[in-house]
Amino acid sequence: MTLCCVLWLTAGCETADPDDDDLTADDDDTADDDTTGDDDDSADDDDQTDDDDDTTPYEWLQISAGHEHSCGVRSDQIAMCWGGNDDGQCDVPQESFVQISAGTGHSCGVTTGGAVQCWGLDATGQASAPAGSFSQVAAGFDSSCGITTAGQLECWGDDTYGHATPPSGTYGQLAAGAYHHCAVSTGGEVACWGWDHFEQLQIPAGSYLAVGTGELHSCALAGDGILECAGENSFGQASPPGGNYTTLATGNYHSCVLDGDGDPSCWGCNYDYGQCTPPAQAFVQLAAGYGHSCGITAAGLGVCWGRDDRGQSQVPTP
Repeated sequence: MTLCCVLWLTAGCETADPDDDDLTADDDDTADDDTTGDDDDSADDDDQTDDDDDTTPYEWLQISAGHEHSCGVRSDQIAMCWGGNDDGQCDVPQESFVQISAGTGHSCGVTTGGAVQCWGLDATGQASAPAGSFSQVAAGFDSSCGITTAGQLECWGDDTYGHATPPSGTYGQLAAGAYHHCAVSTGGEVACWGWDHFEQLQIPAGSYLAVGTGELHSCALAGDGILECAGENSFGQASPPGGNYTTLATGNYHSCVLDGDGDPSCWGCNYDYGQCTPPAQAFVQLAAGYGHSCGITAAGLGVCWGRDDRGQSQVPTP
């Protein structure tokens, strides 16, 4: 079973205000033909030359959608980011990565050696990752969090609402929102911390596989495939569909899931940029941002849809 949970949040240049309903980034957190060919044929009376230029699209291991940018890790463990780059959030370090997270004005990734590296906006220390060995990282609005290889949570950046002060315990999956974050413990319990004005921390008790955080809401995927959501619901983002699902991705004001066949569906959406209208094909991973969503197909190809004014939905090609 593929499990992915990716959030998302606010614009890199916008000022976050918890009293502003349109605050946001994102999240983290998946083709019929995986080759494209261009034939350049030229001929004259004496000879004919056929030049075949076959370009194979990148294969992706993981993808993440932020506010106005997206990031992904290719099968060769090279990370790439695309879209808005006002704060350097797309300037990926020359490292090999196993996981990446696109936030608002910054991004973070876990290297093959287990270190966390962050880049982009660092006004509140959100890109100043601590030393240590990590298995996952999640970039939010003005803070970031990670899970160490020992299963402990660590957060850094602004802590005005307590969102950089995680609970103790042992955890296996993490999601970062705007001013709140959530994680699933190794025992399957969801813990959320930070701002709770809209009761976005109040996921019902139960046994869960994954959790996702938007700007003002949270959703969790239970062990039986049922969804539970909490928080602000102006656009229906906290009213999940019925049914059983395998994968969850939560964006600012919308969320997406995969069913057992890999078919995607989304709900919520503050403005209809098309982020809730996924292409009709099978996916193995999803990511939800502010006005766009992304996924990795069963063939390993990266696909994004929705808002594209900054190129955030233009997955790189060779």
